[in-house]
Amino acid sequence: MPERDRRVLRLACHLLLALLLFLAGPGRAEEERYVFVVVNRDSVDALDQKALRAIFSMRLQNWEDGSKVRVFVLPDNDATHRQFVREILRMYPHQLRRSWDRAIYSGMGEAPEVVSSEEEMTRRLLNNPGAIGYLSEDPRDERLYTVAINQ
Repeated sequence: MPERDRRVLRLACHLLLALLLFLAGPGRAEEERYVFVVVNRDSVDALDQKALRAIFSMRLQNWEDGSKVRVFVLPDNDATHRQFVREILRMYPHQLRRSWDRAIYSGMGEAPEVVSSEEEMTRRLLNNPGAIGYLSEDPRDERLYTVAINQ
């Protein structure tokens, strides 16, 4: 087979492989799950991405009525945290961490409270009125409210 034909065949194979990978999607279980933004506040039923970014980057520290927002997050290496930051906030986890670090080092803000697990997240949300966090499953407790995310 001539060299030119081999190159064309190789290119066709690469394009076909790329198309198959694109159509197959990411194929990772963590991307097939949902993330639920949860609040301990019945007056908040929806937030948009801009408000969520402001809350979780610690720039928005009070709800509309003036009460304090308590922000809880999972550790940086947690799959639910990474998915939340990428899919809901449309950021990378290191960008979010950098915004917290910048606020802390400048003296202009603080970091959210890091919890070790989703069980602890649920407990902390229940015990702190005005709290916000996220879970991989819809909470089963009627004292917690799942927030709709407006695009």
